[in-house]
Amino acid sequence: MRCAHELAFLRTGACAAALLAAACRPAVAPTPIPTSTATSTPAAVAPVDVEPSLRVRITPALEPDPSVAVHIELRGPAEPDEALRTWSLAGPLAGPVEVRAGDAKGPLRAVVEDSAGPSTGLRFSFDRTPTPPLELDYVLAPVAADRGRLARLALDDTHLFATGEALLFLPEGARDRRQTLAIDIDTGAFESSLGEDGVTGMPPLRAASSFAAAASTEFEGWAFELRRAAFVAGSLEWAEFESMQGDDRWLGIGLSRFDQRWSAAEVAGVRSAIDSDIGMPTPDPFVTILVSTMASADEASVLAELRGRGLVIAVGIHKVWDAAVRINTTQALVARWLGGVARVLEPGLEHADERALWFELGATRFVARELLYELGLLADEDYTAELDAIELELASSPVRELSLAELAELVAAADPELPASLQPAADARAQLAARGAMVMAWFDQQLVAQSEHGLTRIEEVLRMLVATAVSDQRRELSLDELLARVASKLSREQPPTAALRADFEAVVGAGRRPALAADVFGPCFRPRKGKTRRFELGFVDVTGPGDERPSVAALDPQGPAAKAGLRPDDRLLSLDYVLGDAEQPVRLTVERAGGPVELEYQPAGPSVRVVRWQRLAGVAPEACVR
Repeated sequence: MRCAHELAFLRTGACAAALLAAACRPAVAPTPIPTSTATSTPAAVAPVDVEPSLRVRITPALEPDPSVAVHIELRGPAEPDEALRTWSLAGPLAGPVEVRAGDAKGPLRAVVEDSAGPSTGLRFSFDRTPTPPLELDYVLAPVAADRGRLARLALDDTHLFATGEALLFLPEGARDRRQTLAIDIDTGAFESSLGEDGVTGMPPLRAASSFAAAASTEFEGWAFELRRAAFVAGSLEWAEFESMQGDDRWLGIGLSRFDQRWSAAEVAGVRSAIDSDIGMPTPDPFVTILVSTMASADEASVLAELRGRGLVIAVGIHKVWDAAVRINTTQALVARWLGGVARVLEPGLEHADERALWFELGATRFVARELLYELGLLADEDYTAELDAIELELASSPVRELSLAELAELVAAADPELPASLQPAADARAQLAARGAMVMAWFDQQLVAQSEHGLTRIEEVLRMLVATAVSDQRRELSLDELLARVASKLSREQPPTAALRADFEAVVGAGRRPALAADVFGPCFRPRKGKTRRFELGFVDVTGPGDERPSVAALDPQGPAAKAGLRPDDRLLSLDYVLGDAEQPVRLTVERAGGPVELEYQPAGPSVRVVRWQRLAGVAPEACVR
């Protein structure tokens, strides 16, 4: 598929996030987890009073059927620990799971508290309080990701790719404990399939996680980090970079249309630049994992997510390494610091996490765009397309007139069981991101105008914010702290904190476009007024992975699909559209009593006036970078 270069990356990601079922639903009647008759119950583990540790061994198998065996060993003081009683796997999950467990006192029986069926997670509790050391063993079948999501367990003759959500049971009461974490990934199955040295012409056999580019690693951390980790094994592409700006490791799974060595070098350079501009040096080698996927026609063809302490990039197998991949990847790297190390919250307000999306989606997008252009990695047309996407979102979104509180409420209300809630939540996320990027541009404009030679930028303020979070050892900072830092840069004698607060409330709180100067983005770009139409499907596409037929929900009775003749009770036979492109028609076929009916329409809302940005002719390229 082709993905229009607008805010589709946000809307798609938002819908996908909402579609992921929650790991834990309301408890149902307890049901014992079945115990395999072919395996014996583990004997009691000899009690050893040691420092806490959680060790994971991952063993893929290709025969008789593809599967992954997981062994978890949790050590600690030899006394009952209630925090280890309830465990959960977030999912997706394929079919039932047999868990065998034992502790210092003998076998443990696991009782299911929640099992909502395939594709969802699983939660169980032991019949008594465990006493370390505690061991768990279970085997999982491969499971595809939910649409637009990265979480999965994929296994074939040459590769394993798994995320913590789909692979690991974790103790709910001990996820926030700092302890030794150890990971060991066995490549034996691939040695049997491909040979110990792999296949001629194929990359060599390797294993790694998003913590370290090695099959085995041990480090200090928290169990919750494992849930967001990624694990790979098999025939993997490989690149390694070492420099004074830090070390980077790259692993690639599957075929791609681009030479991954170029991409690996680019990501390493961008990571270093971000650390320098707004973050701090990265002491350990930073791991990036690229996964080639078969993205469906209605999904964005790139996902970039922080995983463990590294980065995972999932791209469609036919995707080129273009501006969309660069921006999404760079935004994720920026989010290591803005949203990862330092969050900007409004304490005491309802839906504080959702309100903070203006910063975590918008500020990161602003920094990513400006950095890539400065590095020469965005062409002029890509830069203006990104600016235009923000302008279009502010001018045409169906939720553009809602307040920050109302947008946060829409995001919080997203429920995969209520498809009608998904599109408003996605629209709200995109609107918050646009407002955040715009207010960053507004603050940046004022800082440049007030500073000597225009050298002070908003990135300097963000860097100091991150430094404060690190030095004070507190991740959550207040909006007042951010505004105070901007104000002090504008005037130490009379910091305009109140004026900046009013600006924030106008732009982020109410969605009003600030009075940006014509040269706010440098001497090479100027705004112009124009008309355009927003991409609108008129329904929520809820087609799942592997579905034989497409399916939609929440048909808008006033939207373009309904006006074209689509009915709420129609069964779809086919659906084809270009995500985010209002110029390309939607073509669908529905099944009705008289036979198949073909419908076609433009996925566009009403025409709106909007600011568009254009590159000025006659200005030398070297003058464009600010």
